[in-house]
Amino acid sequence: MEVQFDPIEDRAKVVSVYLMSKVLYQVSTWGALNIAEARRFHGSLMKIFRAMLKYNLPGGPHKSDAEIIQQLGVYSPLTMVVLMRLQFLRRLLKQ
Repeated sequence: MEVQFDPIEDRAKVVSVYLMSKVLYQVSTWGALNIAEARRFHGSLMKIFRAMLKYNLPGGPHKSDAEIIQQLGVYSPLTMVVLMRLQFLRRLLKQ
């Protein structure tokens, strides 16, 4: 029996783990993001997701952010921020 892996799912897992450990490092201590910062943060992470799926190529298919997030099975960038802040709060409450 041979196990087959979907390369998109594998890449999504690797990128999500990397984002959670490096890009979102200490995001729980950030102040509230204003609209411009939230858009820039969202756009930066979506660029990574689009590059992973090769949707950033000229003449390539156009997909909405929601379609890309659904295809990868990851959380939206701002949801990642909320989750990291909730994890931090949980650690604080346990102490």
